Amino acid sequence: MKKNIIFFVIRALVSISLIDFILLNLGKENLQSFPSYLQNASYPFLFIAILFFAVAVTITTIRWKRLLEVQDVKLSFIEAFQLTFIGLFFSNFLPGTLGGDAVKLYYIAKHTRKNAGSLASILIDRVIGMSALIFIAIPVVLLNFRYPVVKNLSPLVFGLFAFFLITSFLFFNLKNTFLLKKLFKIRLFGIGDKIANFKKALVLYRKSKTILAFALSVSVIIQILVIFVCYFLSKFLNLNIPIVYLFLFIPIIQLIVAIPVTVSGIGTREVAFVFFFATTAGIIPKMDAFALSIVFYLVMVATSLIGGVVYLFKGGELKK
Repeated sequence: MKKNIIFFVIRALVSISLIDFILLNLGKENLQSFPSYLQNASYPFLFIAILFFAVAVTITTIRWKRLLEVQDVKLSFIEAFQLTFIGLFFSNFLPGTLGGDAVKLYYIAKHTRKNAGSLASILIDRVIGMSALIFIAIPVVLLNFRYPVVKNLSPLVFGLFAFFLITSFLFFNLKNTFLLKKLFKIRLFGIGDKIANFKKALVLYRKSKTILAFALSVSVIIQILVIFVCYFLSKFLNLNIPIVYLFLFIPIIQLIVAIPVTVSGIGTREVAFVFFFATTAGIIPKMDAFALSIVFYLVMVATSLIGGVVYLFKGGELKK
Protein backbone atom coordinates (compact mmCIF):
# COMPACT_ATOMS: atom_id res chain seq x y z
CA MET A 1 0.00 0.00 0.00
CA LYS A 2 2.80 2.41 0.96
CA LYS A 3 4.62 1.59 -2.29
CA ASN A 4 1.46 2.42 -4.30
CA ILE A 5 1.11 5.74 -2.47
CA ILE A 6 4.76 6.58 -3.17
CA PHE A 7 4.39 5.77 -6.88
CA PHE A 8 1.21 7.83 -7.06
CA VAL A 9 2.93 10.81 -5.42
CA ILE A 10 5.83 10.51 -7.87
CA ARG A 11 3.46 10.39 -10.86
CA ALA A 12 1.46 13.31 -9.47
CA LEU A 13 4.65 15.35 -9.10
CA VAL A 14 5.64 14.53 -12.69
CA SER A 15 2.16 15.60 -13.89
CA ILE A 16 2.33 18.85 -11.92
CA SER A 17 5.85 19.57 -13.18
CA LEU A 18 4.90 18.99 -16.82
CA ILE A 19 1.72 21.07 -16.56
CA ASP A 20 3.67 23.84 -14.83
CA PHE A 21 6.30 23.67 -17.59
CA ILE A 22 3.75 23.92 -20.40
CA LEU A 23 1.80 26.74 -18.71
CA LEU A 24 4.96 28.77 -18.19
CA ASN A 25 5.94 28.07 -21.79
CA LEU A 26 2.58 29.29 -23.10
CA GLY A 27 2.50 32.46 -21.01
CA LYS A 28 -0.32 34.21 -19.17
CA GLU A 29 -1.58 36.13 -22.21
CA ASN A 30 -2.08 32.97 -24.28
CA LEU A 31 -3.78 31.15 -21.42
CA GLN A 32 -6.23 34.00 -20.94
CA SER A 33 -7.36 33.48 -24.53
CA PHE A 34 -8.57 29.92 -23.83
CA PRO A 35 -12.24 30.91 -23.21
CA SER A 36 -12.33 32.44 -26.70
CA TYR A 37 -11.73 28.99 -28.20
CA LEU A 38 -14.99 27.78 -26.64
CA GLN A 39 -16.88 30.96 -27.48
CA ASN A 40 -15.99 30.72 -31.18
CA ALA A 41 -16.19 26.92 -31.42
CA SER A 42 -18.31 24.93 -33.87
CA TYR A 43 -20.23 22.74 -31.43
CA PRO A 44 -21.73 20.24 -33.91
CA PHE A 45 -18.19 18.91 -34.43
CA LEU A 46 -17.86 18.35 -30.67
CA PHE A 47 -20.91 16.10 -30.62
CA ILE A 48 -19.60 14.18 -33.63
CA ALA A 49 -16.24 13.71 -31.84
CA ILE A 50 -17.96 12.39 -28.71
CA LEU A 51 -20.02 10.00 -30.84
CA PHE A 52 -16.92 8.70 -32.63
CA PHE A 53 -15.09 8.16 -29.35
CA ALA A 54 -18.07 6.32 -27.84
CA VAL A 55 -18.21 4.09 -30.93
CA ALA A 56 -14.46 3.42 -30.66
CA VAL A 57 -14.80 2.36 -27.02
CA THR A 58 -17.80 0.19 -27.87
CA ILE A 59 -15.80 -1.60 -30.57
CA THR A 60 -13.08 -2.35 -28.01
CA THR A 61 -15.77 -4.37 -26.25
CA ILE A 62 -15.95 -6.70 -29.27
CA ARG A 63 -12.15 -7.08 -29.36
CA TRP A 64 -11.84 -7.83 -25.65
CA LYS A 65 -14.81 -10.24 -25.67
CA ARG A 66 -13.13 -12.32 -28.40
CA LEU A 67 -9.87 -12.37 -26.44
CA LEU A 68 -11.74 -13.50 -23.32
CA GLU A 69 -13.34 -16.36 -25.26
CA VAL A 70 -9.86 -17.78 -25.92
CA GLN A 71 -9.56 -18.18 -22.13
CA ASP A 72 -13.05 -19.74 -21.97
CA VAL A 73 -14.27 -16.68 -20.05
CA LYS A 74 -17.90 -16.30 -21.04
CA LEU A 75 -19.31 -12.77 -20.84
CA SER A 76 -22.32 -11.45 -22.69
CA PHE A 77 -21.81 -8.41 -24.89
CA ILE A 78 -23.69 -6.29 -22.32
CA GLU A 79 -21.40 -7.49 -19.50
CA ALA A 80 -18.27 -6.82 -21.56
CA PHE A 81 -19.68 -3.44 -22.62
CA GLN A 82 -20.32 -2.45 -19.01
CA LEU A 83 -16.84 -3.54 -17.92
CA THR A 84 -15.19 -1.69 -20.80
CA PHE A 85 -16.82 1.60 -19.84
CA ILE A 86 -16.30 1.01 -16.11
CA GLY A 87 -12.62 0.40 -16.88
CA LEU A 88 -12.43 3.61 -18.92
CA PHE A 89 -14.06 5.52 -16.07
CA PHE A 90 -11.58 4.29 -13.48
CA SER A 91 -8.66 4.80 -15.89
CA ASN A 92 -9.52 8.50 -15.81
CA PHE A 93 -10.27 8.74 -12.11
CA LEU A 94 -7.80 6.31 -10.50
CA PRO A 95 -4.03 6.92 -10.22
CA GLY A 96 -2.04 5.84 -13.26
CA THR A 97 -3.30 4.52 -16.59
CA LEU A 98 -3.73 0.93 -15.37
CA GLY A 99 -6.44 1.60 -12.77
CA GLY A 100 -9.19 0.67 -15.20
CA ASP A 101 -7.49 -2.61 -16.07
CA ALA A 102 -7.25 -3.49 -12.37
CA VAL A 103 -10.98 -2.86 -11.91
CA LYS A 104 -11.84 -5.01 -14.94
CA LEU A 105 -9.61 -7.79 -13.62
CA TYR A 106 -11.31 -7.62 -10.22
CA TYR A 107 -14.77 -7.93 -11.75
CA ILE A 108 -13.88 -10.86 -14.01
CA ALA A 109 -11.98 -12.71 -11.28
CA LYS A 110 -14.95 -12.24 -8.96
CA HIS A 111 -17.50 -13.59 -11.43
CA THR A 112 -15.45 -16.30 -13.21
CA ARG A 113 -12.57 -17.21 -10.85
CA LYS A 114 -10.25 -17.31 -13.88
CA ASN A 115 -7.60 -14.91 -12.65
CA ALA A 116 -4.73 -15.93 -14.95
CA GLY A 117 -6.87 -16.01 -18.09
CA SER A 118 -8.49 -12.68 -17.25
CA LEU A 119 -5.11 -11.03 -16.66
CA ALA A 120 -3.74 -12.48 -19.90
CA SER A 121 -6.74 -11.16 -21.88
CA ILE A 122 -6.29 -7.66 -20.47
CA LEU A 123 -2.53 -7.70 -21.15
CA ILE A 124 -2.94 -8.93 -24.74
CA ASP A 125 -5.81 -6.47 -25.29
CA ARG A 126 -3.61 -3.56 -24.24
CA VAL A 127 -0.55 -4.74 -26.20
CA ILE A 128 -2.57 -5.27 -29.40
CA GLY A 129 -4.14 -1.84 -28.99
CA MET A 130 -0.71 -0.21 -28.81
CA SER A 131 0.60 -2.35 -31.68
CA ALA A 132 -2.17 -0.98 -33.90
CA LEU A 133 -0.80 2.52 -33.33
CA ILE A 134 2.50 1.44 -34.85
CA PHE A 135 0.76 -0.20 -37.82
CA ILE A 136 -1.00 3.08 -38.56
CA ALA A 137 2.15 5.20 -38.24
CA ILE A 138 4.29 3.01 -40.55
CA PRO A 139 2.37 3.58 -43.84
CA VAL A 140 1.92 7.27 -43.00
CA VAL A 141 5.70 7.63 -42.70
CA LEU A 142 6.38 5.68 -45.90
CA LEU A 143 3.85 7.68 -47.92
CA ASN A 144 4.99 11.07 -46.61
CA PHE A 145 8.73 10.54 -46.21
CA ARG A 146 9.46 13.58 -48.39
CA TYR A 147 8.36 15.92 -45.61
CA PRO A 148 11.22 16.89 -43.24
CA VAL A 149 9.11 16.49 -40.09
CA VAL A 150 8.11 12.97 -41.14
CA LYS A 151 11.69 12.08 -42.03
CA ASN A 152 12.88 13.29 -38.61
CA LEU A 153 10.31 11.12 -36.82
CA SER A 154 10.90 8.03 -38.95
CA PRO A 155 13.69 6.57 -36.72
CA LEU A 156 11.29 6.60 -33.75
CA VAL A 157 8.48 4.95 -35.73
CA PHE A 158 10.72 2.32 -37.32
CA GLY A 159 12.36 1.69 -33.94
CA LEU A 160 8.95 1.00 -32.39
CA PHE A 161 8.09 -1.28 -35.31
CA ALA A 162 11.35 -3.22 -34.83
CA PHE A 163 10.56 -3.55 -31.12
CA PHE A 164 7.11 -4.90 -32.03
CA LEU A 165 8.60 -7.50 -34.38
CA ILE A 166 11.17 -8.64 -31.80
CA THR A 167 8.65 -8.95 -28.96
CA SER A 168 6.19 -10.75 -31.28
CA PHE A 169 8.89 -13.24 -32.23
CA LEU A 170 9.76 -13.84 -28.58
CA PHE A 171 6.09 -14.25 -27.67
CA PHE A 172 5.36 -16.83 -30.36
CA ASN A 173 8.54 -18.73 -29.45
CA LEU A 174 8.08 -18.57 -25.68
CA LYS A 175 9.79 -21.54 -24.04
CA ASN A 176 10.09 -22.82 -20.49
CA THR A 177 13.47 -21.20 -19.90
CA PHE A 178 15.67 -21.98 -16.93
CA LEU A 179 14.46 -18.80 -15.20
CA LEU A 180 10.79 -19.65 -15.76
CA LYS A 181 11.28 -23.17 -14.41
CA LYS A 182 12.82 -21.68 -11.26
CA LEU A 183 9.92 -19.25 -10.88
CA PHE A 184 7.42 -22.10 -11.25
CA LYS A 185 8.96 -23.74 -8.16
CA ILE A 186 8.33 -20.79 -5.83
CA ARG A 187 5.90 -22.01 -3.18
CA LEU A 188 5.52 -18.77 -1.19
CA PHE A 189 1.91 -17.53 -1.49
CA GLY A 190 1.50 -19.89 -4.45
CA ILE A 191 3.54 -17.54 -6.64
CA GLY A 192 4.99 -20.37 -8.72
CA ASP A 193 1.57 -21.80 -9.56
CA LYS A 194 0.24 -18.34 -10.44
CA ILE A 195 3.14 -17.70 -12.83
CA ALA A 196 2.67 -21.14 -14.40
CA ASN A 197 -1.07 -20.55 -14.88
CA PHE A 198 -0.42 -17.12 -16.40
CA LYS A 199 2.12 -18.60 -18.79
CA LYS A 200 -0.40 -21.28 -19.83
CA ALA A 201 -2.98 -18.56 -20.44
CA LEU A 202 -0.57 -16.68 -22.71
CA VAL A 203 0.24 -19.87 -24.62
CA LEU A 204 -3.45 -20.15 -25.54
CA TYR A 205 -3.07 -16.92 -27.55
CA ARG A 206 -0.09 -18.36 -29.40
CA LYS A 207 -2.46 -21.05 -30.64
CA SER A 208 -5.14 -18.50 -31.58
CA LYS A 209 -3.44 -16.53 -34.35
CA THR A 210 -6.75 -15.93 -36.15
CA ILE A 211 -8.20 -14.26 -33.06
CA LEU A 212 -5.04 -12.16 -32.65
CA ALA A 213 -5.22 -11.09 -36.31
CA PHE A 214 -8.89 -10.17 -35.83
CA ALA A 215 -8.07 -8.21 -32.66
CA LEU A 216 -5.26 -6.33 -34.42
CA SER A 217 -7.51 -5.46 -37.38
CA VAL A 218 -10.23 -4.20 -35.04
CA SER A 219 -7.61 -2.22 -33.11
CA VAL A 220 -6.52 -0.43 -36.28
CA ILE A 221 -10.15 0.58 -36.89
CA ILE A 222 -10.44 1.79 -33.29
CA GLN A 223 -7.31 3.91 -33.52
CA ILE A 224 -8.43 5.41 -36.85
CA LEU A 225 -11.68 6.40 -35.16
CA VAL A 226 -9.67 8.06 -32.36
CA ILE A 227 -7.67 9.98 -34.95
CA PHE A 228 -10.92 11.22 -36.46
CA VAL A 229 -12.02 12.23 -32.96
CA CYS A 230 -9.03 14.58 -32.92
CA TYR A 231 -9.83 15.70 -36.47
CA PHE A 232 -13.39 16.68 -35.51
CA LEU A 233 -12.12 18.37 -32.35
CA SER A 234 -9.72 20.43 -34.45
CA LYS A 235 -12.73 21.49 -36.53
CA PHE A 236 -14.61 22.20 -33.30
CA LEU A 237 -11.82 24.63 -32.34
CA ASN A 238 -11.58 25.99 -35.91
CA LEU A 239 -7.99 24.76 -36.29
CA ASN A 240 -6.50 23.96 -39.68
CA ILE A 241 -4.56 20.73 -39.21
CA PRO A 242 -3.85 18.56 -42.29
CA ILE A 243 -5.19 15.10 -41.50
CA VAL A 244 -1.90 13.44 -42.48
CA TYR A 245 -0.29 15.02 -39.41
CA LEU A 246 -3.04 13.63 -37.21
CA PHE A 247 -2.39 10.14 -38.60
CA LEU A 248 1.31 10.58 -37.89
CA PHE A 249 1.27 12.30 -34.50
CA ILE A 250 -1.77 10.89 -32.68
CA PRO A 251 -0.50 7.27 -32.66
CA ILE A 252 2.87 8.44 -31.29
CA ILE A 253 1.19 10.65 -28.69
CA GLN A 254 -1.06 7.76 -27.63
CA LEU A 255 1.99 5.54 -27.13
CA ILE A 256 3.71 8.22 -25.05
CA VAL A 257 0.62 8.80 -22.91
CA ALA A 258 0.37 5.04 -22.27
CA ILE A 259 3.67 5.16 -20.35
CA PRO A 260 2.55 5.23 -16.68
CA VAL A 261 4.78 8.08 -15.50
CA THR A 262 1.97 10.59 -14.84
CA VAL A 263 -1.55 10.50 -13.38
CA SER A 264 -3.93 9.45 -16.19
CA GLY A 265 -1.51 10.86 -18.78
CA ILE A 266 -2.02 14.40 -17.49
CA GLY A 267 1.02 16.44 -18.42
CA THR A 268 2.53 14.05 -20.95
CA ARG A 269 -0.52 14.45 -23.21
CA GLU A 270 -0.40 18.26 -23.20
CA VAL A 271 3.37 18.45 -23.67
CA ALA A 272 3.23 15.87 -26.49
CA PHE A 273 0.49 17.75 -28.38
CA VAL A 274 2.43 21.01 -28.16
CA PHE A 275 5.75 19.37 -29.03
CA PHE A 276 4.54 17.53 -32.13
CA PHE A 277 1.94 19.87 -33.61
CA ALA A 278 3.53 23.22 -32.72
CA THR A 279 7.24 22.81 -31.96
CA THR A 280 8.11 19.97 -34.36
CA ALA A 281 5.70 20.47 -37.27
CA GLY A 282 4.92 24.15 -36.73
CA ILE A 283 1.50 23.77 -38.32
CA ILE A 284 -0.41 25.46 -35.47
CA PRO A 285 0.55 27.79 -32.58
CA LYS A 286 1.39 26.26 -29.21
CA MET A 287 -1.81 27.53 -27.61
CA ASP A 288 -3.88 25.86 -30.35
CA ALA A 289 -2.13 22.55 -29.71
CA PHE A 290 -2.64 22.92 -25.95
CA ALA A 291 -6.35 23.68 -26.42
CA LEU A 292 -6.72 20.61 -28.65
CA SER A 293 -5.10 18.40 -26.01
CA ILE A 294 -7.43 19.74 -23.31
CA VAL A 295 -10.66 19.17 -25.26
CA PHE A 296 -9.43 15.72 -26.34
CA TYR A 297 -8.93 14.77 -22.69
CA LEU A 298 -12.29 16.25 -21.70
CA VAL A 299 -14.03 14.20 -24.40
CA MET A 300 -12.44 11.04 -23.00
CA VAL A 301 -13.51 11.98 -19.47
CA ALA A 302 -17.04 12.88 -20.58
CA THR A 303 -17.46 9.58 -22.44
CA SER A 304 -16.06 7.60 -19.51
CA LEU A 305 -18.84 8.97 -17.31
CA ILE A 306 -21.03 6.30 -18.93
CA GLY A 307 -18.94 3.81 -16.97
CA GLY A 308 -19.39 5.87 -13.82
CA VAL A 309 -23.16 5.74 -14.21
CA VAL A 310 -23.07 1.96 -14.79
CA TYR A 311 -20.90 1.47 -11.71
CA LEU A 312 -23.13 3.73 -9.62
CA PHE A 313 -26.28 1.76 -10.43
CA LYS A 314 -24.81 -1.73 -10.75
CA GLY A 315 -22.02 -1.67 -8.15
CA GLY A 316 -20.37 -5.08 -8.01
CA GLU A 317 -23.02 -6.76 -10.17
CA LEU A 318 -23.21 -6.83 -13.95
CA LYS A 319 -26.35 -7.03 -16.03
CA LYS A 320 -26.57 -10.26 -17.97
